[in-house]
Amino acid sequence: MRFLIVLIILFGALNSGVSAQPVLPADVPLKLDAMRAVILVNGDGTQSIIYDWEYDIYPPQAVMSIWLIPVPSEPIIELLPLGALDSLANHTMKRFDEPDNPCPYTGDRGIPGYDYRPVTITEARYVRGERILEKIDEWLAKGFWVDAEQLPNIQMTIDAGMGFVALTVPLYGNEEGEVSPVKLTYPVEFPILYSLYATAYANIWIFADVQYIPDNYENPTLNYATFHTTGETATNFYVWNYVQSAVTSTAYDKALNELSANYNDFFVTEYATPTNALNISDPMLIEWVTHFRYMTRFRANFGDDDPVFIPASDMPDVPREVNLADYVDPRLFWGCPTD
Repeated sequence: MRFLIVLIILFGALNSGVSAQPVLPADVPLKLDAMRAVILVNGDGTQSIIYDWEYDIYPPQAVMSIWLIPVPSEPIIELLPLGALDSLANHTMKRFDEPDNPCPYTGDRGIPGYDYRPVTITEARYVRGERILEKIDEWLAKGFWVDAEQLPNIQMTIDAGMGFVALTVPLYGNEEGEVSPVKLTYPVEFPILYSLYATAYANIWIFADVQYIPDNYENPTLNYATFHTTGETATNFYVWNYVQSAVTSTAYDKALNELSANYNDFFVTEYATPTNALNISDPMLIEWVTHFRYMTRFRANFGDDDPVFIPASDMPDVPREVNLADYVDPRLFWGCPTD
């Protein structure tokens, strides 16, 4: 079941003092485009999960939002600064060395501009499961807009004996933006990722003593021989600073889409390495590298189930760098004319 629920609060309703439930205009959707999550297997029977998200609201409209993350027990909550996961993303990003281009290329390359504004979570608080419906009633009574379609998911979470962390996130009318990270720590038997929203893009990291793999999701390997672009157009796939060289991002995205045709839900292991191989200087990452011996990074295609992870100490390391010339003919990769 999907556990990230977004409750939208219109600024206009708050300012006008209207007590009835306002209606969010149908042409102003709020969606989550991407998610990053880091799981720290602490070794003391607890896990820490750090989440951040990228959202899209168009046409732009200023809203106040409350996002609910289910948790199995009351967690330790820490709000982290904007961009706290950027260094980790940049230092572990999958890298592809492209073969030399043997054919002319005249297409445009680049990232289109857009209005992008990071936002900071202003409050995070724990709400027991048996109280969440009461809290929703209070929000409605104050004029808050609640996504009633999510109430069945909320009830399922309550029935599972879980509580919620409610995040207050102000959105200021920009089209796209990043939400600051939140860190939750609580006891678990196995590493598990709650609050998954089926975003189009997600990266998951696990810091532990050994490599981890998903227990209830497929873990396929990409076929780099299928990577190709075209001689006319090559579009950068950009999100979370995720640009695969000049044009390989397009080929990578296509390969992942092809996996989706064969597997409904999967986690691709992009990079798996002992942490002493990570060349980092960020203080938070230095702490993780010092405390944990191994890092696994996944690209995720989510299903309905909450992913559970298990140790896989017998799995080989997965390198960060891929030389595509070892897998695919350059003329096929670049889409050279056959004439």
